[in-house]
Amino acid sequence: MKKLFTLILLGFATLTFAQEKHEKPDNAEKMTPEQKVILQTKQTTLALDLDDSQYKKLLDLNKKKLKKKKYNKENYKNLSADDKFELKSELIDAQITYQREVKKILNDEQYKSWKKMRGKKMRSMQHKKHKKEYQKRKRM
Repeated sequence: MKKLFTLILLGFATLTFAQEKHEKPDNAEKMTPEQKVILQTKQTTLALDLDDSQYKKLLDLNKKKLKKKKYNKENYKNLSADDKFELKSELIDAQITYQREVKKILNDEQYKSWKKMRGKKMRSMQHKKHKKEYQKRKRM
């Protein structure tokens, strides 16, 4: 009887630990947006083998993009349909402008690699979004 009780308790403890939430490391939340931009630009420099001139131009472009960013998820929920359309339209216009500026900075080979990397990143972000939505629905 004691062995059965021990096995049940052990199984319960295993299930409890298996369902713990995986949260971001503490250092990921402590970085400022400017620091994140610098790291992103350095990672791009490593991946695409950018020279110093290209790095500086891309860093300036990313900093400008950060300053223009005014998207707020909490305010987005309270917007009307017309305002949401306007905001999404502005975001897409900004992405087009950003892409054109990046194309001016990079050579053809680097630009193709950048587009490929960006596509993978976008798919990864969409996957994470769908996974979160699934987990929310599963909890309900």
